[in-house]
Amino acid sequence: MAGLAVGGDLRLADGRMVRLAAVATDFGIDGHGLALDTALTEFAVGRDVEIASASAKPDRHGRLSGMVRVAGADDGESVQAALVGLGLAVVRPEEGYLPCAAVLAGVEEGARSAKLGLWTVLPADARDPAAVRRMNGRFAVIEGRIFAAGSGRNSEYLNFGRTWREDVTVQIPRRDRARFVEAGLEPGSLDGRRIMARGVIFEAGGPTIEARWPEQVRMEAK
Repeated sequence: MAGLAVGGDLRLADGRMVRLAAVATDFGIDGHGLALDTALTEFAVGRDVEIASASAKPDRHGRLSGMVRVAGADDGESVQAALVGLGLAVVRPEEGYLPCAAVLAGVEEGARSAKLGLWTVLPADARDPAAVRRMNGRFAVIEGRIFAAGSGRNSEYLNFGRTWREDVTVQIPRRDRARFVEAGLEPGSLDGRRIMARGVIFEAGGPTIEARWPEQVRMEAK
């Protein structure tokens, strides 16, 4: 492994780029990028790595993706788990890596409870559209109480405020609804519940997250 690239990606000795699957690392938060690069330098730079990929096809940026481990490491811990444990990355459920995300979620809970790294500023308040909007185009973790759950022709909606055209919304495509029901997260049952949700923020009237996987939504006790 030759070195680092932008936003937490790795550059292999042969020039190929590798995206760390199942985690998000690029948040644009002051100080986070430096801490991330420092940790990655310690964990991986100049060392041989093993990459377990769900697909040999590069993404649209030409990057490979996969779970990364340092070759010969005694503990077998992935680079992703090390970063999540330090609060320098958060779990990002994605196709092909959902079992990995489930394992990483347990590691993340420790970092979150200890308020390490990113967890000093995350999750963002889902009842504050202006704050969430500042993360447009980035992966984010938000938390708040659902004001109303609704249903449209193509999607289910979890609205955090009275005005869906302005407030924060989690959008669940109708084609993915069965996954949430099976996981005990039937969208209508979340009305009035406090949840933590994660995904890329985009504008759809108000700041919105599309949740395709139940691993993106978690009910909170409080």
